[in-house]
Amino acid sequence: MKAERSRHLVLVTPPAVEKAVGVWDLLNPGLAPGVSQPGPSVLVVCADHEQAAEWAAAAPVEYRAHAVTGLTRSTALLKEGRVGLLAGAAAELATLVARSALKLDAVDTIVLACTHYSFLDDAIVAAVGPGVTLIDPAAAVARQVVRVAAPGGGGTTTYLTTGDPERFSRQIERLLGEKASATRA
Repeated sequence: MKAERSRHLVLVTPPAVEKAVGVWDLLNPGLAPGVSQPGPSVLVVCADHEQAAEWAAAAPVEYRAHAVTGLTRSTALLKEGRVGLLAGAAAELATLVARSALKLDAVDTIVLACTHYSFLDDAIVAAVGPGVTLIDPAAAVARQVVRVAAPGGGGTTTYLTTGDPERFSRQIERLLGEKASATRA
């Protein structure tokens, strides 16, 4: 009987908000009680509504956090100046900017709450300007993956995607500089 070599499976997921306790110390929403402001000073760019709701619920009350789960309500709250920390999926945040409800010049900190947004660091900084602090957990997540997945080395990498495998393979080559073959999951 041939012995099977053990394999590691590493599932990279967005950082869990409960693991991000220290992030609150890094943020300074600069909010005075009862004072409206031109827009949120902190944006949390999330993968989806659920993650946005988790981040908004976990934020200290004085941050006046709001999760974008509906554009109409979010637009009204932003126009009233009642939001200090805004958590939402990238597409919805972009829609709020396009509608002029979200003023990027008021933002001083952006938290990337999903690891794949790291690939957009340069574009994000270009959109919001150089004075914005970008908090990106991707490097820490990558270090943890290496720590967990490579105790003895010699493993293989399997790329799975729910999208187009050929397109994903080209993206891997462009981003990581290595030839890869992805499989549809």
